[in-house]
Amino acid sequence: MDPIVAGLVLLLFTDVPALLAAVTLKIYLSVILLVILLLLSYLWLIDKLTPSESQSRKDSTLGLLRVYPPEISTSSAETLGGDAHTAIIFVHGLGANPSATWTSEGTCWITDFLPGDLQDRGLQSRVRLFVFNYKSFWLRRSNLQLSETASALLQELASDELLADNIILVGHSYGGLVIKKALAMLPELKPRLKGIIFLGTPHQGTSVSRYGLLFSDVLAPLGSDIDIMRMLEPGSYYLNDLQTDFHKHFKDATKRYIFEKEKTYRQVWGVITWMDEFMVTKHSATWGADGPDAFGLDTDHRGLNRFKTRDHNYRLVSREIIAMLMKKSEGLHGRLSCESF
Repeated sequence: MDPIVAGLVLLLFTDVPALLAAVTLKIYLSVILLVILLLLSYLWLIDKLTPSESQSRKDSTLGLLRVYPPEISTSSAETLGGDAHTAIIFVHGLGANPSATWTSEGTCWITDFLPGDLQDRGLQSRVRLFVFNYKSFWLRRSNLQLSETASALLQELASDELLADNIILVGHSYGGLVIKKALAMLPELKPRLKGIIFLGTPHQGTSVSRYGLLFSDVLAPLGSDIDIMRMLEPGSYYLNDLQTDFHKHFKDATKRYIFEKEKTYRQVWGVITWMDEFMVTKHSATWGADGPDAFGLDTDHRGLNRFKTRDHNYRLVSREIIAMLMKKSEGLHGRLSCESF
């Protein structure tokens, strides 16, 4: 029999509606299975690919940690008794920790470079270096509050444990906002303040917060913090109010606003570019600065706080720190104790 005729005969004796129903059911089941597989893949990916708090970060000590000098002997403390001494405190940004923030390829400039430069100028006996560590992770199970973090920093600055009479504060990115909030909450610290260095701080927000908002929505099942991203949107009312409060008391304080001169460039799989812009624009990083108080570094946002050599960028930042150290303070001069943190 001719194949075409055979096909027509087969169709005549076939229950077409039943056949269509079976095919439709199979398609529906396939779609449902595909959706389930995609959902499971999504949950697996965000669990595996989304940065999570490492065990070392969970176990790390929070608060103020002295990194130089590691120990102070009784004889050294007595020698320092008659001199003014200064605590330089470094504050990291979002999703970071002190170890990663100030280190590049195994070199931490705070401990590897700065003490030697202080010694060259005879300043090492009058300085202690600290890092302030706080929970800054916002992608998972987060309830990050700027005011709470600032209060934690204030407890350190105002406590008897911080025995230096003078203070220099260095903040990278969001860490600069923590510093501003803390000082605005306790302006009585002003007489002890020798200076502040803002490294790429988004004083007026950052357009990159749109990625944070997107990630927060996608990672909502993991408890990501969307409020912190809303606060960092360009021109947010919160940042405007913070600037007003800070400027009211610290307008004439010594401040340096350092911005990035290079865009941050990011790709997926080395092919798809998803970021090619300034993490924090010059306008935002220098908002509120007088002309001479602001300058840029030839690097992107991540390079503002990491120096693997004593290059030009490092020298610019360390020069400002040393200049602040040599600046006379209004603070009361006290005796340095050998108590450790």
